Amino acid sequence: MVEINDNRGRLFPLVRLSDRSVVCIDDSLYEDGLQVKIDGAAALPPVAIGDVRPTDVLVLTLDALDLQGGVIPVSKALLPAGMSALWSFAEVLRRGCKAALDVQPDELQVGLQPARVRDLGTCRVFVADALEKRGWIRPRARKAREAQASAGRASRVTLRSASNLPPTASARSPALTV
Repeated sequence: MVEINDNRGRLFPLVRLSDRSVVCIDDSLYEDGLQVKIDGAAALPPVAIGDVRPTDVLVLTLDALDLQGGVIPVSKALLPAGMSALWSFAEVLRRGCKAALDVQPDELQVGLQPARVRDLGTCRVFVADALEKRGWIRPRARKAREAQASAGRASRVTLRSASNLPPTASARSPALTV
């Protein structure tokens, strides 16, 4: 899974010190203020900070809902509470996974990934293990596929190979679309 922090669109100001280390010079990020001498440091372009965490990710594309267009739109003009509804669903999903997997609430992370379905802006919902490489998703994906096949449901459950993962998943992690 890849997480990116762009400082709410402002990015992070960086400098390169004489020892070649790079430091963010935003004093508000440090509890006791910046404790490094930056005299003679070379300014670098501002950046977003990223984190790559190899883990399993369950990605849900809600594209067959009993709603006009089949999705929950995120456009405030179409549905002012659309984004809130998706975040609420993500939290319900996290709580359901917590109970089903018998894990602590902070062991699972949920989020939204912007997507377009039939020319409507929406979001995929994902749940990921907050710990690296625990591997709980593949066995449950198979069970979900088997359960849906026996129930004859129309929604799809597929395991994606590492070559076609969505941006929310690491290239070393399997992903699941339901």
